[in-house]
Amino acid sequence: QPSYDYDEEEDDRAKLRLDAR
Repeated sequence: QPSYDYDEEEDDRAKLRLDAR
């Protein structure tokens, strides 16, 4: 379970942010 919270629609963007790190 991800520590950060995000909307289902933002799921893809959230994953991209993780890769960006």
